[in-house]
Amino acid sequence: MDAMIAAFDAILPVILLIGLGSLLKISRRIPVEFFSAAELFSYYIAFPALLLSSTLGLPLSLDALFDLGGVIIATILCLSALVVPVALWSFRDLTAFTSILQGAIRPNTYLGLALAAALLDRQGFESIVLCVAISLPIVNLISVIALSLCSTKGRASPGHMIRSIATNPIILACIAGLSLNLLGFHHLPVALDNVIAMLMKTAMPLGLIVVGGGLVSGERRPQPLSIGIATILKMAVLPLTTWLIGTAMGLEPKLLASAVFFSALPTAPNAYILAKVMGGDAALMSSIILFQTTLSFISLPLAAAFLPGLLSPP
Repeated sequence: MDAMIAAFDAILPVILLIGLGSLLKISRRIPVEFFSAAELFSYYIAFPALLLSSTLGLPLSLDALFDLGGVIIATILCLSALVVPVALWSFRDLTAFTSILQGAIRPNTYLGLALAAALLDRQGFESIVLCVAISLPIVNLISVIALSLCSTKGRASPGHMIRSIATNPIILACIAGLSLNLLGFHHLPVALDNVIAMLMKTAMPLGLIVVGGGLVSGERRPQPLSIGIATILKMAVLPLTTWLIGTAMGLEPKLLASAVFFSALPTAPNAYILAKVMGGDAALMSSIILFQTTLSFISLPLAAAFLPGLLSPP
């Protein structure tokens, strides 16, 4: 019961902020240009600031980094390979494929960290943070490549695709934070750290409001099959694959439980922003985000309750 209440308390604000974004867009009391500007600000500034700060202060253990990293990366690569034939067999629209791919592999790190703080002990929380630091660069790399090749902005040349990856602010923020961390720099100069701290506080609410605005864009009707495929892959197949690979690789039980819980998170709000900026199917992406986040009201408390040794001791 405690797990259910803590999970509900962490998920409800996410749903409410998405709803606020939808209401603001419907009411037209805020200029529609606000949403486009907020998308760009969140993508290029606010969310990278959050990632840089989080990875910089992470207490890294090289053993855990390699053990957990091997499982997380292998799982993401396996599922990405599975998404391609499933999605392309079902859909001719390549932009829909990019949203299914993001919906299947991209974790909601906001929600994951909030739940980890509420539900897990210190070791479990640090394991979730490590999962975030490991997964985000590879997930964003795969997403940027897919969107560069399949977006409505045209098929990208190899040079354009390389530039998209090399200049992607989310990838750069993760790499910079982990690199500085491993070099022993865990804090930025005070003035710069304060600026980043203020920016990162805007990342989650702004991103969720933008997602809510995208839900009422009117770009196209809901696509139940696409949403269903992405949701099954993300919230059932991905955790199962993580458990199988982690068990086969002999991952320590508590690290394995944390990795499975992390894999069960719904997809991330910033997937919508990436789809919007890079010409993907943003309308489908916003529907996938809302459906998975709503479903996580049930799925995440169950995952926490049934994974042995995951919850904090009373």
